[in-house]
Amino acid sequence: MKSFWEDLYLASPVLVQNLLINIKGSLIAQTNRGGNYENYLREVLARGKWSKEEFRSYQVECLKRVLVSASKNVPYYRKIFDDIRFNPTEVRSVDVIKRLPFLEKNTIRQNSVDFLDKTVSRRGLLSLYTTGSTGTPLKVYASKDVRQRNYAFFDAYLLSLGIDPKAKKATLGGRLVCNPEQRKPPFWRYIRAQNNMMFSSYHLTQQNLPYYIDEMAKFNPELIDSYPSSIYIVAKFLVENGGAGLIKPKGIVTSAATLFEEQRELIEEAFKCKVYDQYGAAEMCIFVGQCIYGNYHYRPDFGIVEVIKGSTEVSPGEVGEI
Repeated sequence: MKSFWEDLYLASPVLVQNLLINIKGSLIAQTNRGGNYENYLREVLARGKWSKEEFRSYQVECLKRVLVSASKNVPYYRKIFDDIRFNPTEVRSVDVIKRLPFLEKNTIRQNSVDFLDKTVSRRGLLSLYTTGSTGTPLKVYASKDVRQRNYAFFDAYLLSLGIDPKAKKATLGGRLVCNPEQRKPPFWRYIRAQNNMMFSSYHLTQQNLPYYIDEMAKFNPELIDSYPSSIYIVAKFLVENGGAGLIKPKGIVTSAATLFEEQRELIEEAFKCKVYDQYGAAEMCIFVGQCIYGNYHYRPDFGIVEVIKGSTEVSPGEVGEI
C-alpha cells in the first residue's frame, strides 16, 4: 500500500479495515496465483523428477535467454556487456557467469531505472522491498508473471512438505495488520481470498499473547508462516504456560531472518510439528528450503547459485557467501 492508503487503513475502524484488507488481499491473490500460475506450478512439479543433467541443460537455456534479453533491453547490462566485450549468444555453459562482474545492492539503489527492461511498461510493474535482514531494505521491480512463477515454486515446496497451499494459514510477518497504538484485540485480520489469518507482529506482549493463542487455536491453521522471532515469542509463552500442543499445524515455515537452533527446538516443542526454514528473497534470484528430513536444498531451475569467498568460488563443504 502507498502511504496515503496505509494511513487511511490504520485510521479506520476494524470493520472498515476488514473490508479494505480483503479487497487488497483479493487483488494480491489474483496477482500471485492468477495468470500463468497454474501452468508454472505444473511445470515446477514435473521438473522435480529431473536428473542433474536435465537441470543443467535447462539452466544453460534459461541463462542464455535472460542474458540475450538483458543485452538488448536493459541499459545497465547493455553497457556492462559492451565494456567487457561479452556476447551472450555464445553462451554454452553456466560457468560463463564467472565472466560477469558481481552486482552490489548500492549499484541498484543508485541506478534502479537502469535495471528495467525497456520493452516492459513500468506502469504494470510491482514494487517490492527486501526485509533488510542483511542491511538496508532494497526496492526491486517485478512483473505479475514473475510473481506467479515465484509462487508456483513456493506452493510446490509446500506440497513437498505435505501441506496444502490452499489450506488455512496463519501469518506472523512484518506487515502492519492493525494500528501500532491499538491496545485491545483483535490484533489479526482474516483475508478470505487467501484463506489467511494475518496476525500482527507488533503487539506480541505478555498481556496480549493469550488473545493471540486463543484466536490461533480457534482458527486451527494447517500452516503457520512466520518470521522466526515472532513465532518464537508465541512458542515461548505456550511452553512456559503449559500450552504446548494447544495449536498443532502440519508445519511451520520460517523465512526473512535467521532461524537459530534454540528457536527451532522451542517452536517444535510448543506446536508439536516440524519447522521448515525457507530462504527466498524479494529479488527472486534464489529459492532454498528445508526438506522433510531437515536438509537444505536449492531449486536449480529457479536460479543459479554461486557460493563465494571474496571473489572466488568456495570448495565443497567450505563456508562462503551466496
